[in-house]
Amino acid sequence: MIFFKNLYKNFRNTEKKRNKEKFDLRMGKSLFFLALCVVSTYILMIFANEVFNLFGL
Repeated sequence: MIFFKNLYKNFRNTEKKRNKEKFDLRMGKSLFFLALCVVSTYILMIFANEVFNLFGL
């Protein structure tokens, strides 16, 4: 009985760790996409500025 109790406790602990890892992965992905959006917007602004300067607007 004690053996099964310990087995269940270990299983619960690994589940908690696994959920935390999933959460960290999700946070990392969202931060990566946010940085990608910021960088692409910045590049787009520079490109638009160059085009406006080219046509003298």
